[in-house]
Amino acid sequence: MSSNSLFVNEITINCMRECSENESTFCQQTNGAIVSVIVWVNWIAVYIVQILIITLTCYKTTNVAKSTAEVISHLLSEFNLHPKVKNKLMVFIKQIQHEDVQCSPFNLFTIDTSLLFSFARDSVTYLLALFQYQENIEIQCLEKSSP
Repeated sequence: MSSNSLFVNEITINCMRECSENESTFCQQTNGAIVSVIVWVNWIAVYIVQILIITLTCYKTTNVAKSTAEVISHLLSEFNLHPKVKNKLMVFIKQIQHEDVQCSPFNLFTIDTSLLFSFARDSVTYLLALFQYQENIEIQCLEKSSP
């Protein structure tokens, strides 16, 4: 399970737990619920921006690293370099070509654009579950308030 899924799971579980514990206060304080939703949306937006910055930086860095071999080979073909420098650049090109360049913290998962898609997928899934849960609470509130 990716770290973004764990983050979304934690938010959803805490929110559902809070809603179930405070079911009666939810019925009485609709303004408090609106403020709570606004605060949650703001916090989620901050985390999304952070994830976007990290993911896009890693994606661009990976692409530049993959194109480095082409730039160095162009450099070797265009300029007459010292043999030692040329030899070291050839070794470096071979290393780049044979290794897969990725941003992978502690080799747990890779940071690339698929991380963004999995984050969006998991967020939508858990938000739908949260909305359905909230709908059930509102129905229960209406049933309790009607004679």
